[in-house]
Amino acid sequence: MVLIERKKVLFWIATFTLFLVTGCTTVERGVKPETAKEAAESYYYSGSMYYILGEYELAISDYNKALEIDPTYVDAYNDRGLAYYDLGEYELAISDYNKALEINPEYADAYINRGLAYYDLGKYELAISDYNKALEIDPTYVDAYNNRGLAYYYKGEYDLAISDYNKALEIDPKFATAYYNRGLAYYDLGEYELAISDYNKALEINPEYADAYINRGLAYYYLSKYELAISDYNKALEIDPEYADAYVSRGLAYYDLGKHELAISDYNKALEINPKYATAYNNRGLAYYYKGEYDLAISDYNKALEIKPKFVDAYYNKAIACEKAKYFKEALESYRSFIKYASPKDPDIQVAQQRIKELEEIFIP
Repeated sequence: MVLIERKKVLFWIATFTLFLVTGCTTVERGVKPETAKEAAESYYYSGSMYYILGEYELAISDYNKALEIDPTYVDAYNDRGLAYYDLGEYELAISDYNKALEINPEYADAYINRGLAYYDLGKYELAISDYNKALEIDPTYVDAYNNRGLAYYYKGEYDLAISDYNKALEIDPKFATAYYNRGLAYYDLGEYELAISDYNKALEINPEYADAYINRGLAYYYLSKYELAISDYNKALEIDPEYADAYVSRGLAYYDLGKHELAISDYNKALEINPKYATAYNNRGLAYYYKGEYDLAISDYNKALEIKPKFVDAYYNKAIACEKAKYFKEALESYRSFIKYASPKDPDIQVAQQRIKELEEIFIP
């Protein structure tokens, strides 16, 4: 899970601190400000308090009122955009960031926030363009380097991503998220030792970084250091006992150690947390398969395919299990589905084609 550092204007954060110091826990209402500007600010501060509390609809309502009084209130547009963003209303968020930038073209935070919205919409080039603009305004904007690195990462441009994380860490050597994200890039390049080194640094800075434990565990796993991987998954689960990915990852390590019952137990826990976790069904199916419980394996592959109808691994695994159970017709259909959805470069396609040929000699539908 990749974390993105988000940037909010600092003015309301200082206001929030003032509320805490004075012991005020509610937003003052009914005050008669002397000027329209004060009235707009009152609604803006109120909206910011609601935003902090996660009451995004109420925050938007107060930002609306601030903007009715002062249509040029640039921070209100930016922060209303943040509230829309957190509600998943990315287009509305972008519209507000556009308005903020029309008023103040040098508003670096608005470029960052608009970039995040584009990023979440998968519009990586637009996101990168916005991060570039933020960096033109402020070349030391550490979040802009980190976020641009993530956009490059999801474009598969790992060298550019790593370069940006390096720049972020030059500015802020204690930026745990940048170490974590650089570790992800190294991991995807197969540089597992470098990835582990970066996860170590992230964890030195933030020992409660559950994602860093998970991903360091994955790097250990691919180095066949299963016990170290399991130790990291355990730590992630101590921090977050509802972390379904940690159970699935630990289950995979147990599976490779031949501890199929422990693997099944972990997949069960993952599915209690997330009943729509297709990979957990697929992996539990593999554990059942190697226990010789083919019907249970097939049932799990079917559940995985109900959730993810183009899950090529589940089709392939189901085909093999059906052959073992002598369900030749289902095996034939599963191999065909595997070939239909698999990448043309998948090395198992030739195996599947050969099995189809042999099965057709036994059973021709």
